[in-house]
Amino acid sequence: MTRLIEQDGPIALSNNHAHESVYEDANRCLTLFTDERRAKTERIVRALADAYRGREARADAGRLVQRHHALQRLAATLHRRHPVCRAAAERLNYQRVEARRGFPQIMSTIQAITLLHQWQRECDEAGRLVATLGDYALARRLLARPHGPAAGRRDF
Repeated sequence: MTRLIEQDGPIALSNNHAHESVYEDANRCLTLFTDERRAKTERIVRALADAYRGREARADAGRLVQRHHALQRLAATLHRRHPVCRAAAERLNYQRVEARRGFPQIMSTIQAITLLHQWQRECDEAGRLVATLGDYALARRLLARPHGPAAGRRDF
């Protein structure tokens, strides 16, 4: 069932800095980097130019809300089982205290990936979604840059 939840803010934080090795928040936040390639910048600037010319595509807000509600209904509330969690834990550098915060973030990312792919995943005898090595590999690809240095390794 879809429910509307209104939450007084702030509920999110966006921080910007020029140097990617700012270390203080590395184990408290998930740091993601934007696509800075020329082709991406070109698409953005052209879309902005079209908007200024009055040619922007106008989204039907009601249809967009319906689509989001349908997505929420499709995401079943299922427990997940992660056979790869011990292997993921073994890849961390236990000499670094950052692993204490980093490991739950890694596991949460794997859980989210598994849930988003629930229709392509098997369930075990208890009805739990089973994470795959592919889920771990995708989480690793997404988190290697932000978590590699904090975990003390480039290949957690």
